[in-house]
Amino acid sequence: MSIRKDVHIRLSPRARQSDSCGMVRHVAAGERFDRTRFRSEVEYLDHVVQLAAYRCPHCGTGVEFQSRHFGPGVERATVDPRWRSAFDAARPLAALEAALEFHCPGCTAPVRIIYAQKGDQYRIFDADLLEVLEVATWPQPTTQGSLD
Repeated sequence: MSIRKDVHIRLSPRARQSDSCGMVRHVAAGERFDRTRFRSEVEYLDHVVQLAAYRCPHCGTGVEFQSRHFGPGVERATVDPRWRSAFDAARPLAALEAALEFHCPGCTAPVRIIYAQKGDQYRIFDADLLEVLEVATWPQPTTQGSLD
């Protein structure tokens, strides 16, 4: 016997409106991640991969990131331009800061991670996760369990 869960996401009319982009919540990175510092020296000398786990506040889905996700030249998935504009307005990036944007794989809520890059002019060696920008409210996925 196996249990199958079908996840259906229904967007309310309000979630589809452009005015929903104004509802951005600022959260310290330490509240959403179990690690906020990535050091290339540790990975190089100790031969370990540093991971940081993010948990979505809307659906509870976990997403893991490695230090390579915060390096230069990484191709990044981006969120809808409306959300990017809302994130930019809510928290502009400072010098030596960068952002990683993604959609939660569980509920598709847009998220931006702001981090500081540390290194020299030729290469970025370290990253410190500073802040997470996320939507204040997002429609909950509905789950329907059925037995097969």
